[in-house]
Amino acid sequence: MLPSCTSWRSYILQNTQPADESEFRAPERTRRAYALLRDTQRSASSHVGAGGGPSDQVVAFQVLLNSRQADRGFKLLLENATLEGQLYGLSGLYFTDREEFGRQVERYAQLEEDVQVLFGCSAGSEPAASIVFAERGVLPEKLEAWHRDKPLEEFPPVDIAHGGWPDEFRIAFSY
Repeated sequence: MLPSCTSWRSYILQNTQPADESEFRAPERTRRAYALLRDTQRSASSHVGAGGGPSDQVVAFQVLLNSRQADRGFKLLLENATLEGQLYGLSGLYFTDREEFGRQVERYAQLEEDVQVLFGCSAGSEPAASIVFAERGVLPEKLEAWHRDKPLEEFPPVDIAHGGWPDEFRIAFSY
C-alpha cells in the first residue's frame, strides 16, 4: 500500500539534501524541493511506475509552487538546473510570472537537446522542444475535463507552452 500523498511528500523530501541558503534563501523543506528539481535527471509525469505513484519531481514541484519563494525558485531553476529541471522551472513560471514564461517558452521551444523522461511506466528520451511545445497541445481546461470524464483513455497531447504540463503538475493528486 502506498503512503498518503502527505506522507509521500515528507518521505521524498527527507531524503533530499537541501540547497544551500546562499543559493536559495527559503525554509528547509522548500530548499529540499528546489534541490530535487535542480538536480533531477528526468522529466516525469505526475503518476509513474506500475502503481501510478507520485513522481518525486511533481511532489517537489508542488512544494515549491505552494511556497512564498515559488517565483524566485522557479527562476533559479532556469539558471542552475539540469535541462530536465529547467523544464520544471519553466512550468512554474506559468503560474508565477506569465510574462517571463512567454519569453522563456520561445527560447525553450527551439532547443534541440533531448531530455530523459518517465511518463507513467514509459521511460526514454524526448526532444525538449516537443515537451515545451506540442502542435496540438491541450489547454488546462480540457485536461481537467479529461481527468474527470475519460481517465482510462489515452492521455491527450499536452505541453508546457499551452499550460497542460504545468497544470497537470499543479493539480496532481487533487482529483
